[in-house]
Amino acid sequence: VAGEHGLAARAYERVLELDPDRGEVVLQHANALARSSSFRDAARQYARAATLLPENGSLHRNWGTALYQDGDLPGALAQYRRAIELNDADADAHANLAAILEQMGLTEEAIGHLRRAVELVPDHPAAARLRQLDGR
Repeated sequence: VAGEHGLAARAYERVLELDPDRGEVVLQHANALARSSSFRDAARQYARAATLLPENGSLHRNWGTALYQDGDLPGALAQYRRAIELNDADADAHANLAAILEQMGLTEEAIGHLRRAVELVPDHPAAARLRQLDGR
C-alpha cells in the first residue's frame, strides 16, 4: 500500500508541474505523501496548500498530524487549533489536540477537547481516553 501512495504522490507531482497553483492538487499530493509516511515532505506541501486554501479546516488537521508524526509538537498544536477555529465540528482535530495537550501536562484542557470530540461523535475512539481521565 505504501508503494501505491508513493505512486500517487509522483502522479500529483507531475500534475503540479503543469499547474503548480491548483490548491486541491497540492492538498492531495500532501495527503499522498503523508499516507506514504513522508511526513516532513507532507508538512511542506500542506504549508504550500494552506497558502492556496487558507480556510480548509481538514487541511490544517492533516498538516497537524504530519507535523506530529515528524515530532513537531508546537507546530502540530498550532495546526490543530487552526483546524478547530475553521471547523469546531471536527471531532478528530479535537481528539488530536487533546493528545498533544495531555502530553504537555495540560490535562484539563485536553479533557475539554476530548469531551467536545465525543459530543460530536459519541462513539469516537477518544471516548475511551475520556473515561480514563474522568476516572482518575
